[in-house]
Amino acid sequence: MSALISAGLYAVVVRFPTMPMAASEQAAHVDSAWNGLLIVEGAIYAVVMAFLIYCVFAFRAKKREEQGEKFDSSRGRFVEVAWLTGSIGLTLALAALGAHELNAIISNREADINIEVRASQFSWEFYYPQFNTYGAKLYMEKG
Repeated sequence: MSALISAGLYAVVVRFPTMPMAASEQAAHVDSAWNGLLIVEGAIYAVVMAFLIYCVFAFRAKKREEQGEKFDSSRGRFVEVAWLTGSIGLTLALAALGAHELNAIISNREADINIEVRASQFSWEFYYPQFNTYGAKLYMEKG
């Protein structure tokens, strides 16, 4: 059931993009990282929901007065080790993905543009040092 929900959410994300139209070369890196993260999160959601539904049925007490097994000799030790190992692996994989995409964005120094932004309660002011001008709108080169 959760796999069907995840597949449906993936179809919605593909049909209706979650990011605005790309206005720079770096946007492709950000968009791909975002879409990859959504796919990974959908898979994690499906696994967690399937595991929780399994636990509701597999670990329920058969009788109301039953205490259950001691944790050292129960099936729970394997589940705990697998859960922690999987969580650490996913965290490291997502950190590596983020570092790779960030490096792809900041590695091109020619794409950098300096804009100083000042904000007040109801307005923005942009200063463009290379042109020595101020403006109320943000202007950036396309591409």
